[in-house]
Amino acid sequence: MTEIMSRNMQDEVEGPEQFFTGRATIRGQFARDDPSRVTGAIVTFEPGARTAWHSHPLGQTLVVIDGVGWTQVQDGPVQSSPKATSCCAPQIGGIGTVRPRSPR
Repeated sequence: MTEIMSRNMQDEVEGPEQFFTGRATIRGQFARDDPSRVTGAIVTFEPGARTAWHSHPLGQTLVVIDGVGWTQVQDGPVQSSPKATSCCAPQIGGIGTVRPRSPR
C-alpha cells in the first residue's frame, strides 16, 4: 500500500535546542516498518542555523531542495551542495545546514 502524506497532514515542530543552533523546523518525519531502516524528515533552516555535531552510524543522505547545503566532517573542510544530494558515509561525525547564502 502507498502512503501519501500531503503537506497539510504533516506535523511541523521547532528543532530542539540540543540539536540545532538557530531556528530550524522539522516536518513530515517518517520511519518505515521493519525490516527497513529508512527514516527521514523535511528540515528547514533559517539563515545562520545549523545542526549540532552528530554522527549517523548507517550514513545519511541530505537532499537540498532550496538554498545551499553546507556539510562538514570533523577536522575537514566545509563542503557546499547547492540544490544537490550529499551522501555521507557511515560513522562520520559532522554538521549540516542549508541556507540561502554562503558561510561566514
